[in-house]
Amino acid sequence: MPSDGHRPVVHAYHDTQAPHVPASWLADPSPAQHDASLVCLRCPRMLPPHTSASSGLGRTSREHHRCLTRVCLRPRTQSVNQTDSLLARLLGRCPPVRASPRDARRVLVVVVVVVFVVCVLVQGHFHTATHGAMERARASFDALASLSDPLRVPASERTYGRQFAQMYDYRLAVLRRRAREAAMAQRPDTCVNATYIERLLDIPPRQMCMVVGTFYSAMQLKPDVLQDIARDLSLPAPPPRTSYVDTEHDELFLEDQSGRVRVVGDLLRPGTQLAQTCVTGVVACVIGIETPDGDFEVHHVFFPGLPPTAAVSYLAAKPAPTPANNHNFIVLASGLYVGESDPRSDLARDLLMEWLSGELCSSTDERARVARISSLVLAGDCVQQAAWKQVSETKSMESNPFAFLDPYIDQLCETLDAVVVMPGMHDPCTMTLPQQPLLRTLLPRASQRTSLHLGTNPTWFSLNGRAILATSGQNLDDLLKYMPDDAKRDSSAALDMAVATLRWSHMAPTAPDTLWCYPFKAADAFVIRAAPDVYVIGNQAAFATTTFQASPTHQVRVILVPTFARTHQVVVLDTETLEPHIMSFHTS
Repeated sequence: MPSDGHRPVVHAYHDTQAPHVPASWLADPSPAQHDASLVCLRCPRMLPPHTSASSGLGRTSREHHRCLTRVCLRPRTQSVNQTDSLLARLLGRCPPVRASPRDARRVLVVVVVVVFVVCVLVQGHFHTATHGAMERARASFDALASLSDPLRVPASERTYGRQFAQMYDYRLAVLRRRAREAAMAQRPDTCVNATYIERLLDIPPRQMCMVVGTFYSAMQLKPDVLQDIARDLSLPAPPPRTSYVDTEHDELFLEDQSGRVRVVGDLLRPGTQLAQTCVTGVVACVIGIETPDGDFEVHHVFFPGLPPTAAVSYLAAKPAPTPANNHNFIVLASGLYVGESDPRSDLARDLLMEWLSGELCSSTDERARVARISSLVLAGDCVQQAAWKQVSETKSMESNPFAFLDPYIDQLCETLDAVVVMPGMHDPCTMTLPQQPLLRTLLPRASQRTSLHLGTNPTWFSLNGRAILATSGQNLDDLLKYMPDDAKRDSSAALDMAVATLRWSHMAPTAPDTLWCYPFKAADAFVIRAAPDVYVIGNQAAFATTTFQASPTHQVRVILVPTFARTHQVVVLDTETLEPHIMSFHTS
């Protein structure tokens, strides 16, 4: 640096892609020697210090006009006008730089990217300023291992060489005591003197008796596996029936390990409401008298009911009520049918995603209510069966429904604190109940989320302290086939049958008679061992709800969840009050 008060001022013009210039290159020469130095940032070339700018400018600029950096050094005493004239003189000697088409494209891309980023930032700032940041409610998830583990059958332990008689024996042994206790507590005064008989074949004649057994419906229209085996394999199977009822030929029996007896009486006459609930596999305690023909005339029927033990101790140690604006919500959905070629369903699914993320909220209050949604339950049929079967047959992944389902669930897991995914009848998994969880390899992206929980069908779990028993609907669909078609036209028929499963204390009594199930060894995983807070049945025709009084201090909320691909509806459940309501995403 000069010591005579002449402090140099540096003006540099350089290419943004040029490498770093060492500080030694920009050493301050004496103003007496020259007034400017020329440095190239792309190559280590610089005019000698003794060379004047005017003598070397032309050659250097011609050689390095694309990458030239011009450094002008002037003493402090020089005025700005003098410096500007010097720069003009220097620049005037340099030929103009012309940008190539490649450089122009780069500039255009940079400009577009900058404009896009600015627009996104401005939009996000506007959205945040308008609605405020969404603070998503937290969800406490518990798998309830003591109730859900019996429904899991590892692949290494599966065997299908056993008979189903052990399941019926176990079912009767577990529910016998509860059915008898229910009969002793509810029997009328006219049956106080009824004698309890342990075995059906030991019923004395012409005496009021109380017996416990398993109902069996002898229906000619029911599918029979022996008939399927005997049928010529070259003949196609008949279409599935919507009802097995034939009032003229149907008969009802009561059986146990000792034998079987036919039950008769006006109370169980075919077509009556009680007869429709006494389906195959239901354990009950009946009070009646033997007829001269050897039949058992039934006067009263009592079902086991739910056990008095609650699945969780939420009600026993219930916290203080929270304000209504702080209640947590659970969204119940089923039948997304990803892969179905229906533009309206695709749009409805997108609207559901945007609503859960808060993008469809038009007000601050509505956005605050959506923020209280902590979890989502997908009760089966996430993909369409025809879609994934076509992929397996053609081995083409272009229309793979899981290629769309995986990022969809991944986004749901990113938005919500807990997402429970259950298999259904149309999902690629085991067809026998209990259906095992979907393979994580089908959802590679979503499986990396800790908020994803893959359950069985049926399954138990707890959300926000509420015990939930959920099925994908196969059990209820099969039970409705034991009712006449005329009776099923009533919208309450499906709800009444769902409540009946709680009264029976069994989720799927028709398994394995008409509903495929796994042959458990000395067990029946479908027996309800505890009273849930919420009973969810998915993939139904319409939404319906009611309450079932399990005990004097415990109520069970029963909810039928409609198929989303058909109704474009989901159920929003308040975990504090257990009150559900419908949210619709109609696209027409």
